Parts: sequence; structure tokens; C-alpha cells
Amino acid sequence: MKYSILLFTIVLAPQILFAQNAQIIPKRGVEGIGSRVNYIYEIDPKKEKIDQLVNVLSTIPFDSTQLIDFFKEERNSNKPYSIGRSLGFFRHLEFDFEQISRRFRLGSTFYEVNVIMKNGEPAHIKLFSEDSVIYAHSNKDLLDLLFSRRKDVYTNQSSQIENPINRFDSSVFGSFCGFSGRPPDKAERMLELVNADNYEELTAWLNSINPEISAYGYTGLFFLEKKGFQVQESERKLMRHIRSLKIYLNTCSGCFIGETDTIQESLSTGRLEANYRSYKETGWLSNN
Repeated sequence: MKYSILLFTIVLAPQILFAQNAQIIPKRGVEGIGSRVNYIYEIDPKKEKIDQLVNVLSTIPFDSTQLIDFFKEERNSNKPYSIGRSLGFFRHLEFDFEQISRRFRLGSTFYEVNVIMKNGEPAHIKLFSEDSVIYAHSNKDLLDLLFSRRKDVYTNQSSQIENPINRFDSSVFGSFCGFSGRPPDKAERMLELVNADNYEELTAWLNSINPEISAYGYTGLFFLEKKGFQVQESERKLMRHIRSLKIYLNTCSGCFIGETDTIQESLSTGRLEANYRSYKETGWLSNN
């Protein structure tokens, strides 16, 4: 039986927003909240805001400071349908590449923007919502450079070839997070792979270009070794390399998401041993 570590948080009610471009219309026989039922917009304010962001992302040459300034201005704006608070990070990746990530809510929809770049030039840009990709851009030359550099270190890059549009999407690395105290989605999947003794898939995760997925692959192989599996020297060599990286991870700690620990900190033997015991005690890891 699986248990969750219970945590508590304060939920703030969303601010009720009114737009100047709303037009009152009568709708007889339609029930609902007045601001939702009796208004239409001459210009969809959410679409207008997303179009502004797409304009920033598609500007040639791309300027990352414009993207950062966009979110700063939105955070300080009191206008209707301003983005306000966003969660994200800027971090250095391997081989002199960098990443900017922002996740935000506009109305009732969550969006995420991810930019991978080298020396300020974008290799990959993606803006997407929960159900659609809104804008995407790839620089083949820079991506080819990145993967050619990785070939000297990473033994199996098949996981990067699949679903290339999704490979840089940010994930959350952690153990027990959120109000329910459950493992994050990718952590749950990693635990399923460990319970299924799926060495091959965890090795593919270890080779992922996504730092959080790679860290989960490391964790899963560490757990398999605790169960008595023999980790091959090729994977051990890669695990030593990954654990030496000083890349910051997008982590969660209790109800806080977005805290940043380095891979070195997150994959320390003491922390992994403690997580292994916790997963066993709460039933997320089987006793087989």
C-alpha cells in the first residue's frame, strides 16, 4: 500500500479581472457567473498577450534580455490579464549551452516557454500550453553541434531522437512534493521502472539531454543496485560523470517548487539512501 507524506499549504483565490475591451451582451436563458456569461471580447486578451510573447520569441536576432524583461514587466503590471507571477530559471548546461525556462498561468491555462541557446543564439525555442504547441523554432546546426559533443560522453542517445520537440521540456526533480506529498510524475514513472527491474529504460533516462530526467535515471539505477542488480561499467562511468556536474536542477521540496539544487547535491549518496528508505517505507518501492 502506498502512502503519501501530508503537507499543508495556503491557496490564494485568483484575482477577478475586468477588461476594457469587453462588451456586455444579453444571453437569455443562459445561467452562470455574469462576468463569464454576459461578456464577449472584441480582442481576446489572452491571445493578445500570447501574441506579444511570440513576437519576442520570434524576433531576429533573438535577444534573451527582451524575454526576461517581458516577464519582469508583466510581473509589475496591474493591467487586466497580465501574467503576474511566473516560475522558472536560467541555468548553464553542458558544452557551453544555456537554458531559460518559464512556466506561467494566463486565465485558467498554464503555459511554458523553453529556450536552449549557445552564446545568445537560440538552438531550440518552444512555447506551449497543456494541449498544444504555440510556437517552436530549431537551429539544426546548433543542435547538431550539441549532439556531436555529447557523443564523446553519452553512450546511448536514442532517447533524444524520439519526440525531439519535447526533449527540452522542463521537469521537476524531487521525492515527496506538493499538498498531497506524492512523488512528482516523472519520479512515479522512475519508481515503476525500478519495480519492474527495467534496466534498459533507466539507462536511456540516464542518457537524456534533460538534466532532471538524467538525474532520475541515475536515481533509478542506484535503486536497482540496492536491489542487487549489477550496474555495467559503461553506466557506472556515465553516472560518475553526471554526478560531477554542477548543473542546477528544477527541484521541489515539500510545497515549494522551483528551488534549485545542483546535480551533485541531489545525487549525494546520503540523500539517495534516505530517499530509498522513504520509498520503501511508504510502499512506493516494492520489497521484491
